[in-house]
Parts: sequence; structure tokens; C-alpha cells
Amino acid sequence: MSGRQFGRLPNWWARSSWLVNNVRSNEIGGGIASMKCLLALSVLIDFHSRTASVSFTGMERLTGLSRPMIVKGVAKLEKDGLIKIDREMFVNSYELTVQPNDDR
Repeated sequence: MSGRQFGRLPNWWARSSWLVNNVRSNEIGGGIASMKCLLALSVLIDFHSRTASVSFTGMERLTGLSRPMIVKGVAKLEKDGLIKIDREMFVNSYELTVQPNDDR
């Protein structure tokens, strides 16, 4: 039976201070946007390579966020070391990392 394999969502954030420090911060909109983007990417990623290619329009459809909020969410994930981005003209490639830089 062919079908879509499940992605691999890193779950360290549920056990660490990242969730409390980043979603409940002064920038709560950016924190929520980063969580929605992380969840959207985890739905799209390849199980083995932990990479996904998606346009901002695709992210808008998945998350329900506006383009400026996706920019904030993705920037926060990249800054915190949760994702690596290969920027292309129309479709970016995202790689989920194991954990953020400051929790290693």
C-alpha cells in the first residue's frame, strides 16, 4: 500500500526550556508563528533526510499564517538553530536539526 510516510518531529522542545522561553516571551506572536512553522515543516519533511521543500504560499496554506508571520517564525527557528535553510528563488529547502544550538 503506497501512502505518505510520517515525518519526524523533534520532541526535545517539549522537555526543554525552549518552549517556555520562546513561545511565552514578549514576542508571543513570533513564538506562536515559530511553533506553527515547526509543526508544518514536520508534516512535510522526509523521514530519513529531515528535509522539506516548500514555498511561502505552501506554508501559508498549512499554517494559516500571513507571509510576514511566516517570515518571523522561520527566522526565529533558524536563529534558535532548529532549522537550516537553503534559500532558492521560489521554494526554500528546510532541514530540521536535532536540537537548538543553546541546548546542546
